[in-house]
Amino acid sequence: QSTWGRLSVYICLSVTNFIYIQRNFSYTRQIYSANMGKRLNISLIISGLVLIVLGITVFLAFDPIYKKILNSKSYLEPGSSVWDDWVKPDKVDGYMEYYFFNVENPKDILKGAKPNLTQVGPLKYKLVQEKFDISFTSNDTVYYYNNQSYVFMKEGSAISESYKITTVNLPLWTAYNNASGFAGIMLAGVVNSFASQTKNMTLNNAAQPFYEIEVGNMLWGYKDDPLLVALQQKPTKFALQYNLTNDGYYEVYTGKNNDNKNRGQLKTWNNESLLTYWSDDNSNMINGTDGTIYRTYLDDTSGDKVYIFMTELCRSMWVTSDKKETIQDIDTTRFHSIPKLFDIKYQDNVGFCTDHDIKQCLGNGLVQENKCYKDVANVQTGAYVNISITMSAPHFLFADKSTQDNYIGLDPTVEKHNTFLNIELKTGIIVSAQKRIQVNTFLYKKRGSTGTLDSLANLPEGWTYLMPMFWAEEGLKPNDYLIGILKDSTVTPFLVVHIICYIMIALGCILLVVAAGLLIFRSKKVNTRESKPLLK
Repeated sequence: QSTWGRLSVYICLSVTNFIYIQRNFSYTRQIYSANMGKRLNISLIISGLVLIVLGITVFLAFDPIYKKILNSKSYLEPGSSVWDDWVKPDKVDGYMEYYFFNVENPKDILKGAKPNLTQVGPLKYKLVQEKFDISFTSNDTVYYYNNQSYVFMKEGSAISESYKITTVNLPLWTAYNNASGFAGIMLAGVVNSFASQTKNMTLNNAAQPFYEIEVGNMLWGYKDDPLLVALQQKPTKFALQYNLTNDGYYEVYTGKNNDNKNRGQLKTWNNESLLTYWSDDNSNMINGTDGTIYRTYLDDTSGDKVYIFMTELCRSMWVTSDKKETIQDIDTTRFHSIPKLFDIKYQDNVGFCTDHDIKQCLGNGLVQENKCYKDVANVQTGAYVNISITMSAPHFLFADKSTQDNYIGLDPTVEKHNTFLNIELKTGIIVSAQKRIQVNTFLYKKRGSTGTLDSLANLPEGWTYLMPMFWAEEGLKPNDYLIGILKDSTVTPFLVVHIICYIMIALGCILLVVAAGLLIFRSKKVNTRESKPLLK
């Protein structure tokens, strides 16, 4: 062959070898790249799965961790997260509202007519509380007195303390029903004489079965009662409420060493573990808290009872869960009273009847408090006096219809007159509350001709009538301080942790999607490469 022929063959073989080597190098690089891609895919898959598992784990584990931290910081002890506000809750909006029943037909009632009542109010006060004489025991309990004072609030009041109403003359009826024998005869003679006065209308008014009185004086006994002064009775002031005073000596559990399961629950009241006002031990039990704080992680199971010890009733009451409510971004459970609480046929209520006899009960929705208020009067005035006090829900809500029908002007409504508590369950803190009670008294004309008041002449002997005087709402409204604390302690921690968990789970899912995309992409690329011939 010629030199040019041999050179041509050599060039062709060189080009072929170059193409083969180049393609082989490219194939080797693809294999290397494929191996790196597999490692990247594996890294992405592992990282994604770790993020997802970690996010789900933190999401599920945070609640028990939070519960443990919360319990460790919320016992009733100095330095805890709840201590300062429990001792002196001056940063929350506690209040008391009073609504009074003005008697429109007092003379007709004394002739046997049905009472015609008009509600007036509210008369509003800021409720100021502070615990004092606080001492701890080695049994994880704490003793204290709770001082209560009421400061008149013009804003929110529809009437003033000087507003006058016509109502039951409770000082007169109390004196009349406590006097017997010769003392009763003497009392009746003096009262009849005062009632006929025309020159001294103040004394005349004070001797009437229904009299005109300023609502502030009716509640707090600001002024001497003219009748008690004239009778030289002591004390000369008569009050239905007491200001700047305490309601007894409490001993409650701190919740320490108990994971707050019994935080705030009463162990004793006035150094007694049982009351003595009712006819069986069950009714005399001191159950629940004072209504200002509850255990953490409170149960809201339907039908589960949450107890409140109410000193104004000398007994424990209970409420049950009603529904979920969100108050300014705070999730709460609303608890409320139900008719069963006031049903005299309910087994747990029999002990509130005299001698444990249903027949001696006043009826559904009515609780006689005479024994309780005899002690209250003694503590506040130093005198033992039998005072006829019967408690009920406002407007006789949950009472028998026969009771409600005895009056003109009443309109019992659940939303207006029932008791409600909205509790944030994790912290056991009350967010909103309306505790409502009506104060009534039984009027009674004694039998026999001696000691009879002339004003009762048209009524038969033994005549009785239950007269409502006023009802009160002790409440708590959520303010910025309370909502801020609850958001910082419940909403924010969960929100932050949940957002972090969602981000982790979302990133994990994104990494898995990217890994899947790369795997599909490389699989298609490999298939494309393998389908091409080495030489065309």
